[in-house]
Amino acid sequence: MNTVLLIDDDRVTRHVLSQILTGGGWKVLEADDGETGLRSVEENTPQVVICDLLMPRSNGFQVCRSIREKGYSFPQPRIIVTTASSYPTDRLNAFE
Repeated sequence: MNTVLLIDDDRVTRHVLSQILTGGGWKVLEADDGETGLRSVEENTPQVVICDLLMPRSNGFQVCRSIREKGYSFPQPRIIVTTASSYPTDRLNAFE
C-alpha cells in the first residue's frame, strides 16, 4: 500500500485530504507542523508528501529543502505543496 504524509497545521484540511486519500487506497499519515513532518518522513518513508507552505515550526519551504538535501537510504518522496498564498514569489520558491 502506498503511503502519503500530510503536513498541514490546519486540522480540517488534513481531515478532508485524509478522507479523500484513504478512499483512494492510500495509507495516510498526518503531521501538524514541519518538524513533526520531517521526523515522520524519516520514520515512515512515505512515497508522497503533501505539505502546506505556511506553517509554524519549520515552514513548507524548509521542509521541502530538508527532504531534498537529506541522503535517505530510501527513494526520495514526491512532494506536493499546498498554500492559500496568492503571492507569485511563493509559487516560484516552491518550485525551487
